[in-house]
Amino acid sequence: MTEPVSVEALAAGLARRGTPLPAESGLFILLEAVEAMAARPVWLTPAGVRVGGDGMVSVDPALDLVSVPEALGSALDTLDAVLMPPPSGALSLAARVKSGEVDTVAVFASELEALLVPLNRGAARRMLGRLAREHARVALAPAAHAHDREVYDAHDRGVGALLATAEPASETPTRMDGTAATGRSTESAESAGVKGAGGATDTLPDGGSMRSWREDEDEDLRPARRRSQGTGMAALVLAVVAVLAAGVFLYHRLQRAEARASRHDGVARGAAAAVIASR
Repeated sequence: MTEPVSVEALAAGLARRGTPLPAESGLFILLEAVEAMAARPVWLTPAGVRVGGDGMVSVDPALDLVSVPEALGSALDTLDAVLMPPPSGALSLAARVKSGEVDTVAVFASELEALLVPLNRGAARRMLGRLAREHARVALAPAAHAHDREVYDAHDRGVGALLATAEPASETPTRMDGTAATGRSTESAESAGVKGAGGATDTLPDGGSMRSWREDEDEDLRPARRRSQGTGMAALVLAVVAVLAAGVFLYHRLQRAEARASRHDGVARGAAAAVIASR
């Protein structure tokens, strides 16, 4: 269960995170606090008004008893401390309290409730509960992180001591090129087949040469290359056949067109000869 948090701490925590206390939440907290002191006017302070993890607002019973006007003035001071700047409706209410127009706790509470119309107390309490729980979670986070860091540091120290006992540090200095006196770097380079400045042939870890590896790779790729070349030749032959077929088709079309033109010309000439003979 989350411990109740004072409005002062809640507003300060929200301000540090860059999210000030919403005006509606501040007005609702003040409304609940004023209603709680209806039968016992006290000097309200931001530290004396608390919000629980369930969203319920309570007033510290140790607050000093005061007169009603003083209690109303302290309520306005509390609101002004947690809401920066206060909403315009709260400023208007403060002026009416100072002028004596609002002079009882009941009237002051009804005026606050009017600023929150429409008022959904259940939803407002759920919002306050979330704010209080989030504040408690953030407040506990640094302590939890510090505990985790202590555990990690102790673990690292233990592992370091164990490694130092199991494998003493070598007294042989390491050169700038990374080669130790044990010759591990040189052996690794030789076993890996690294070519030196005067080397002629690169070698692989299994002892083979780069040239033989390339030849094997070419041998594996030859069937695929042959298939690709065969496909290209087939496509070229099909294209040539298609062009030849189109040429033959066009030639026959032209021949038929010429034959029809010749027949029409012969008919026209015969008709003209018949007309001349009839004259």
